[in-house]
Amino acid sequence: MHPAIGPLLAIASTFCFAVMAIAAKVSYADGASAGFVMTARVIAGVIGIGAVLLVLRGRLSFAHSGYRPLAGYVVGLTGISLGYMGAIAHIPASFAALIFYLFPIFTQIALSIRARQWPTPLVGFATVVAFVGLYLILGADTGQLAWQGILLALLAAAGATILFLSSPGLIAATDPITAVFSGSVLVLPLVAGLSGPVFGGFEVPTSTPAIAILCLGLVLYASGLIFQIQSIRHANVGRVAVLFNMEPVLVVLMATTFFGETLTTQQWIGATVVVAAILMIALQRDDPSPKPE
Repeated sequence: MHPAIGPLLAIASTFCFAVMAIAAKVSYADGASAGFVMTARVIAGVIGIGAVLLVLRGRLSFAHSGYRPLAGYVVGLTGISLGYMGAIAHIPASFAALIFYLFPIFTQIALSIRARQWPTPLVGFATVVAFVGLYLILGADTGQLAWQGILLALLAAAGATILFLSSPGLIAATDPITAVFSGSVLVLPLVAGLSGPVFGGFEVPTSTPAIAILCLGLVLYASGLIFQIQSIRHANVGRVAVLFNMEPVLVVLMATTFFGETLTTQQWIGATVVVAAILMIALQRDDPSPKPE
């Protein structure tokens, strides 16, 4: 297998996830409810991963030690599903992605707390840099940013942190594809049950172009999950972690190019600072942070 296959699949995965974020924003602008988009996204993930599991003839088997991390994985994935798509309904997609992608920093802090150690100087510095960047982004225009969207994006980041902390124990109890599929199946009724009454029911987009864009986003999201798993199978996680963490950059570029989201000079500086802080964590050799979705 060519060594470039893994990184290329990681790039394809990141692109697919970024398109899904933009498709969600287009759908909301056309009358879709966040509840519908959240639920459709999880369904697409179940179908995509289920297809891979079927082709590879995987088995849904767990060691008893996997039940507790599976519960953590489900809690984390639920937080991501509700928080990320919900945030995009309230604030610009670029801001939602940048806040969500603070999760590698939160994960490193949580790992230090769990080990009862002070964070390393790099983690401490990256944390300060990230929040300086976040202040530049949000402080420039907080009067026009819905606080609900900011809190939902932080919920997504917290969910990703919980998911990432639970993943090692889950992978130790079963294979990665079975882990992701089982978690997605269990998350589906939770997201459908919570997103309907809390996030505006299940209203679909009103125009054919918006429906087509959402369907494209869902297909690419499912494809992105497949690409993500395969990239990890064909390359070391540390090599592709940086590529996984470039989604906020793509979302910012797509949102400004295709959806008309605009950033002030201060917000562009803040976005650059946040991405730099994320890369500081992703590039460290000992504990790279892959991207959950």
